[in-house]
Amino acid sequence: MLQGKTICRAARRFGLLWLSTGLICSAAAQPQSSSVPRWEIYARCSAAYQANWQLRQAVRARDMSDMIHEQSEEFRSKAMNFYQSDLNVTSTEARQRVDDFLVANFDEFIAMERAGTLESYIDQCPAD
Repeated sequence: MLQGKTICRAARRFGLLWLSTGLICSAAAQPQSSSVPRWEIYARCSAAYQANWQLRQAVRARDMSDMIHEQSEEFRSKAMNFYQSDLNVTSTEARQRVDDFLVANFDEFIAMERAGTLESYIDQCPAD
């Protein structure tokens, strides 16, 4: 009888774990607010990865650090492409606007890293 109760408790815990994981994954996968321009979403993710890379590169393996820096650059490139196509501007203007945005908002992401909240922000960045 005791073994049956133990199995039931384990099954119940597994069910709760499965349900809570599903809810967390569902919440993290929710799209960013539609009121925020696509270029800004990608620019903010670029800044988040850049802050993560900058503050942690001394404690990471070089390959891992390089991958994080590359991800930052990919988000930056996508932000520039969205800015250019959405606002119908030159690539030079798009690059300048996105770079200005990154510089102006970088300290926010440094503060998030120091507060321990940057990882959860990064987890919400688009997967593509």
